[in-house]
Amino acid sequence: MTVKVYATIREKFNHDSVQISGNTFIEAIRKLVSEYPELKDEMLNEDMNLKGNYIYLLNGRNVEFLNKEETLIKDGDKILIFPPVAGGGYVPSKPPKRKPQATPKKQSKRVSKKK
Repeated sequence: MTVKVYATIREKFNHDSVQISGNTFIEAIRKLVSEYPELKDEMLNEDMNLKGNYIYLLNGRNVEFLNKEETLIKDGDKILIFPPVAGGGYVPSKPPKRKPQATPKKQSKRVSKKK
């Protein structure tokens, strides 16, 4: 299977993607960090379980919504690893002034005349 990492973790990893094997998701990640020890502290805690600070996708689906670490994997699968997305949006010092909303005009009811 193919493992790809993105953003800040890619800078530490220095690889676009690598091939790895395993029967479960955690097994593949443990094998990945055994071959690339620079990733261990980033991805696994001292119990060798996934840290919650990354988003782990298997074939485009978050493993948190599958069977988590025990998700079964097979040849041809793709694992994608992303750091969490954080953004710094503009925060105004004062809330914006709101324009009063116009009240909708009442529509007159038309009564049809029967012949």
